[in-house]
Amino acid sequence: MLDEPLTPADARILLTKILEADRVTLSDHAVDEMFADKLTHAEVFSVLRSGAVEPAEFKDSSWRYRVRGSSAYAVVVFEMRRSEWVVVVTVWRRKR
Repeated sequence: MLDEPLTPADARILLTKILEADRVTLSDHAVDEMFADKLTHAEVFSVLRSGAVEPAEFKDSSWRYRVRGSSAYAVVVFEMRRSEWVVVVTVWRRKR
């Protein structure tokens, strides 16, 4: 079990570890938002790999971490029941 909320630095470390293990899933809502904002998988994964993790927020019974990239945001939750996974809850393109 994960002791949340994580600090942004600890969330970044865990997110990087999970990305390296290729244990990422996109929610249906995130896929819909990617389509709506014309975001590619490559753009979303770039945000996850190099974006700044902001402090956690508790919403809908889970700690959510907003990851801020240069062109988009992603909101993730960590799933630790079976093994370490990250679920991308939603994404959106940053306004210029």
